[in-house]
Amino acid sequence: MATAEDAGSGGDPYAAAKANLREAIKWLASVFGALAALLIAGSPLSGIGSPSLSLCRAVVGVLALLFSFGCVCAGLVLMLRLLRSDLLYATDIDPRVPIGPGKDAAEIQSVRDDLEAHRLDLVPQYDSVSKFFDAVDEADGAAKKLEADWTRLGQAQPVDTQAREEVRKQYDDQIKTIMQFRGVQRNLLAYAVYQRFYNRLRDSTTVLLVLGTLALMGLLVFAFAVQQKKDEHLATSVVVVPVLQAAAAAIVPTNGGADMGSVHFGRGDWTVAAQELRVIQTARDALTAKPESALLLIARTDTVGSKLFNASLAKKRSEAVRSLLAVPGGIALTRVFVAEAPKSDLPSLTGDQEDSAENRTVSMYLIPFRR
Repeated sequence: MATAEDAGSGGDPYAAAKANLREAIKWLASVFGALAALLIAGSPLSGIGSPSLSLCRAVVGVLALLFSFGCVCAGLVLMLRLLRSDLLYATDIDPRVPIGPGKDAAEIQSVRDDLEAHRLDLVPQYDSVSKFFDAVDEADGAAKKLEADWTRLGQAQPVDTQAREEVRKQYDDQIKTIMQFRGVQRNLLAYAVYQRFYNRLRDSTTVLLVLGTLALMGLLVFAFAVQQKKDEHLATSVVVVPVLQAAAAAIVPTNGGADMGSVHFGRGDWTVAAQELRVIQTARDALTAKPESALLLIARTDTVGSKLFNASLAKKRSEAVRSLLAVPGGIALTRVFVAEAPKSDLPSLTGDQEDSAENRTVSMYLIPFRR
């Protein structure tokens, strides 16, 4: 029985077209993977373990990442299915043979319909593809009959050599006709394989586009869920240095500063707890009682987390205390100076990546201030 592999042995006229389709699929797969890798590379995967990441954002980030991974896997599986090599047999393209049940029944019927639509290009001397296969069967039947006649004449006594040679000559001519039919049949199989390959790629393009879009959207959601805003961690030193320079010019260095206590924070948090408001009120009262004074805030963090994350955290903590000092009717911001010391100048010396409640503070010092 002839298969699609037979077409290749006689020279596949559609080999170049099928190779182009395979290259297109590989190119799509490369672009698909490159886009996903680009987004993953630009997304802070370590952000899932960030202390400041809320449970809701962490769950959303993990689910979005899993969703994207599932879409990528589904797309790759579909592409591998497109690249697989499935055999087609002569009975698959023979319209006289009923199509058996199975998931490829629709594909086989589509290929048969396409063969019939291009009959004039493939088998122009026949009214239909069915007529061609009828002719193939007739040629096979005639060859078998001539073979039987040749055998029968050889067994008869006496042997009619002339008649037997005539039958042999007719049989050889019939075999040549059958070989011509087989060549046309191989071309039909080659075209059918190409057409099915093309149909699969055409039908899968929309699915691949949707999967790729969903995967990229999921990765964008993941990046948004776990990534800090730029204004939370950029240019920390650019903001702090001018403030410290202004403070140095305004502070009278001859007198020491009075320690007004410290505001403590939870791990990875910058929200001022209710019990810490008393310390802030004490500092506010001291500033009110001494108009020729100012307040220096030194924001610190423990050593857990990265330097960039703690710089952002120290800034948030200092801004939280500074804003509470300047509530309506409170202290003017021109009398409050800020210094941020993330993971440094620790009240309690620890090693790196060690949790310490004593170091998660904003210390407040009353200092002389020349207006």
